[in-house]
Amino acid sequence: MTANRQLIWLAIFIITLAQLVLLLLFLLRCQPPKKAWLPHAQGNCFGWGPLLYGSSVTTIVCDLFAFLQPFPIFLKTQISMKKKISLTGLFLLSFLTSVCSIIRICQVEAMLKTGDSTMLVMLGTIEICTGVRTVKIFDSKMSVYH
Repeated sequence: MTANRQLIWLAIFIITLAQLVLLLLFLLRCQPPKKAWLPHAQGNCFGWGPLLYGSSVTTIVCDLFAFLQPFPIFLKTQISMKKKISLTGLFLLSFLTSVCSIIRICQVEAMLKTGDSTMLVMLGTIEICTGVRTVKIFDSKMSVYH
């Protein structure tokens, strides 16, 4: 197995593990867990701040790692410069998802102060839609190269 392939599998493992840990932290934020859904129930919850900042930073790092991963591979391929520039442009579109994540992390502070999570949820939705749309654009453009 080549070093590049090992790096890809390592990235898949790290990103999957990070997202599973975040999922468990969100699910088990309160003890007992029903306290998360019933605020007046007995129990304790740890604050939203560290969890939201931690998940945002983790997501941004994973997005950037996944964003940078393909560049060394396809820049070494023997395709025309025009196609390389086109592919680079398509990969740069995926960076929009990271930009959305960065904008969302800026909204965490406002949510913690006011308790209003509307903008945080909206920016999270925009982030997901941007990622899905980027993949669709990438998929439709890649069929040209086959």
